[in-house]
Amino acid sequence: MFRNILQIVLGNGSPLFKRDILKLNRQDDNAAVRLFSAATLEYLAENHPDCIGEIAYLFVFGELVDAYQNRTISHAVRLKLILRAHYFLDSWEAFLRASDYRKDQYFISCKANDILQILINGFIALLFIHCDHLASPTPLLPWLHSSKSCKHTFGGACDVVKDFTYLNFIYMIPKLRIKLHEAAFRRKAGDGKARASGYSHTYFDYKGLDLQVLSTYPSDTDFIPIS
Repeated sequence: MFRNILQIVLGNGSPLFKRDILKLNRQDDNAAVRLFSAATLEYLAENHPDCIGEIAYLFVFGELVDAYQNRTISHAVRLKLILRAHYFLDSWEAFLRASDYRKDQYFISCKANDILQILINGFIALLFIHCDHLASPTPLLPWLHSSKSCKHTFGGACDVVKDFTYLNFIYMIPKLRIKLHEAAFRRKAGDGKARASGYSHTYFDYKGLDLQVLSTYPSDTDFIPIS
């Protein structure tokens, strides 16, 4: 897969940058966003239609992330994207077992699979909690159920003292509180075109947010056609 993705980077009109693949910053959120973007899928389909595996992989798992990050789609659509990833992984594993292929060679890593299972089962659990265990309609904002706020706080602390101690962190809390309040009020999203830029915090981006849609959940009868 790396070889084929590298061909995309080196091709004319590529939506990816060399730093997204070569000597990349492994904390670069924007590189991951570009790799799983609609532009990359379109480029692959038009210029490398034989890369069916890469197209399917990027589509399925890009949609899985979109199920958490999208501000406008309904929870019924999110559930459909989540279940698609679930069935994709199950079918992949079943095929390897039936064909007697080694899972450690032809499947994603155990750690990557564990993370994907947490995302899949975690969203379904959040959906049931909001549907069945909350007294009044409460909007589910899945992008806030992440470690983004922790990373944002850590990054802000590093801006104040690069290699901070616990004592440094205690003393900088008032300054961090002001920085986070400023980010919340400005609601500034990260620069999607930035390269090798590390974390890109988007959880304050509420553009297109509809709390009524996010407070509406699929009924029991809706689950059957969705699944």
